[in-house]
Amino acid sequence: MTLTFGIRNGQLMLVTPLDGSADDATIQASVEIIRGGLKASCLPHGLELYRRAGILPRSAFVLVLSNDRTSVACLLAAMAMQCVCVLVGANRVALLEHVQQQTGLRTVVTVKHAEDCVHVVSNASDDEAPLMPWASDPAIADDGCVCILTSGTVGDPKIVVSTWESMRLQGQCTQQELFPDKPARVTCETSISHAYSINAVFALYMSKVDQDCELCFTNSTAALYEHLVERTDKISILFGTPATLTVLCALPPKKLYVDVPFCAGSRLAVQLFNQVRDRFGIQPMQNYGSSETGCICAWGLFQRSNEQEAAMMATEASLSYVGYAWPGVQVSIDDATNEIRVRTPWHSLGYVSEKQLQANDGGFHHTADTGTLRADDSGSVRSCGAVWVGSRIRAPLRIQTSSDVREVSPSTLEALLTQDHSEITDALAILPRNPSTMSACRVRVVLRDPQSSQSPASIAEWCSAKLGVPVNCIEVELVKQLPCSPAGKLIYN
Repeated sequence: MTLTFGIRNGQLMLVTPLDGSADDATIQASVEIIRGGLKASCLPHGLELYRRAGILPRSAFVLVLSNDRTSVACLLAAMAMQCVCVLVGANRVALLEHVQQQTGLRTVVTVKHAEDCVHVVSNASDDEAPLMPWASDPAIADDGCVCILTSGTVGDPKIVVSTWESMRLQGQCTQQELFPDKPARVTCETSISHAYSINAVFALYMSKVDQDCELCFTNSTAALYEHLVERTDKISILFGTPATLTVLCALPPKKLYVDVPFCAGSRLAVQLFNQVRDRFGIQPMQNYGSSETGCICAWGLFQRSNEQEAAMMATEASLSYVGYAWPGVQVSIDDATNEIRVRTPWHSLGYVSEKQLQANDGGFHHTADTGTLRADDSGSVRSCGAVWVGSRIRAPLRIQTSSDVREVSPSTLEALLTQDHSEITDALAILPRNPSTMSACRVRVVLRDPQSSQSPASIAEWCSAKLGVPVNCIEVELVKQLPCSPAGKLIYN
């Protein structure tokens, strides 16, 4: 079952009903533990599967994968064979057409875990060049690349291009910070097709004690719960999201054994933080990054204690503390806009769009997040300092009136609705239907009482009067909750 989430009353909530019951057989069947080392066990198996399927070194294809041993094997084999590989999670196959249109890749390789094989479908003609023009860039042609889809919370998902070397470099840094000398048990609760959890795979792959580590996948909340109840002599690391923690909180309080409970996204609510700590005895550790930059900041780096990080979080209520920058990461704050700008050692090459590489210029990446940077006081010269994240930077809404063009800040419209309208708890200004024109302002709203007599038309009239703009310039959509990703990122589409 795929769980869906939303924001109501400013808090992340589970939309899909959760059945927490599961018998022991179901739990056992839904936990997969990969032992023996990714280099020694998974990689050779992936190479063999590709050999059987006729996939050659430096091939170019879309790889459809899931969180399982066979998918990990095929991912690592694509790296070893220097392939050009676009990752698509099995739960996002609806995006295949979009991916193929943008990249020009005609071959799709689907991992079949239950059958221990890969299924290859290709409609490329014999006389067609094996690589599209974007893949001829020297940085890609020499060693291949891996492409990752962004979340798609703002417009269509972008296709981010990274070298395999950048994956290895980031994995090595993660391993050195999280489990430098001792084997780890890493549990992934987000897709390894995403930038967040693919790093978990490469952290294990780059470890000197890889053969003694474990990579774990669960496919139910009950399975994850029972898995984390078990003690381990390894460092227990969880790659989760606010959604992971939210569904865990629907289960009975119990001590969970997690040394490093990483949480993706940059806005872990204090209420959820306290609930997880009080119910399960673990303190979530904020992790901040992006598909374009990889890891930027995290709690717990440089041997900082839980107490130190919790104290830092409490120093600023209006901003989210996301930890210290990883070694080698450069962070700066734009003086004019307060935007966080980032450059990382494992920065992506750019985007693929319309079969062309839109390469970045090697400078700082604009995150579209406001924030602040505090100079390093961690005792380590390897970090540029601690980072707090504020609000999202969004373009103003442009409204064509009978006499002029009005610009309204999205946050102003949202605050107007949630603070001045007694029946609205949440509001989100979303992308216009046609960004190139001054179409109606679109806003999603959540009513305090779902049975309220308020209609989209009545709310639009109220907004029109408050803003002094024609009522046909306001388009209101009533929703039960604001749609968001498992990481808590609001969806602006």
